[in-house]
Amino acid sequence: MDLANLVFLDENNTIKLGDFGLSRTLSTHEVAFAQTYVGTPYYMSPEIISSLPYTHASDIWALGCVLYELMTHSPPFTAKTQMGLFQKIKDGTFPPLPRDRKTGARLYSVEIEEVVRACLRGNPDLRPSAEDILGCEQVGQVRRQREIDSLHAELRLQHMTLSTRESSVQVREGMLAAREAAVGERETRVAEREALVKEREKWVGEVVERERMLVERAKVAAEREEQLERMGVVQREERLERIEREYVERMDVETPYKNKAGIV
Repeated sequence: MDLANLVFLDENNTIKLGDFGLSRTLSTHEVAFAQTYVGTPYYMSPEIISSLPYTHASDIWALGCVLYELMTHSPPFTAKTQMGLFQKIKDGTFPPLPRDRKTGARLYSVEIEEVVRACLRGNPDLRPSAEDILGCEQVGQVRRQREIDSLHAELRLQHMTLSTRESSVQVREGMLAAREAAVGERETRVAEREALVKEREKWVGEVVERERMLVERAKVAAEREEQLERMGVVQREERLERIEREYVERMDVETPYKNKAGIV
């Protein structure tokens, strides 16, 4: 494990490991030891330098080197030559973790310093396992805090999602309200048009009724005129008949006198 190539931070400051091009997976059932000796010398464990088979304990050693470098900004083992570096790694001697220059107080907790020293033990059997490190109280506190932060981030994301959905729902409600208002206006206009149509139908009905009544009155008037004309003709005929009858009667009356006078 190499600090420069393997340890990464994401946008949430979550530590992740990568660049496993030369790594190997060890299985307690299949492969108990590995014998690959390629990697960064600063992070090599004593057993790798001694050309001995290694286990997960070598990864714990590399983790101790990474933690030490994160705390001091320098690898725990440095030298001008590779042989000198390998000798320091075998000896397991490294500078103590820094203290405050003015007060001499610790910059890190005793527990974390003890974790670093335990990871850098020369005997691989004495190094803690990953489970042991995760079970450390301070590491557990950090893990719990990370879990809390992750939950908070998830809750914030859910809140943002809900807010976005609420905004979308409000926009849709506004659109629906606008549509309902438009429909209401249309219904009002339709109702007004229907009222106008009814008024026009009523007016047309009244006009039709008036025309019908006028037609009926015209028919009645025409019938009366015909009756009057008929009555006039009858009266004229009767009058003519009466005149003729009177004339005949008058002639009958005048004729005897003429006979007496000797006209006949």
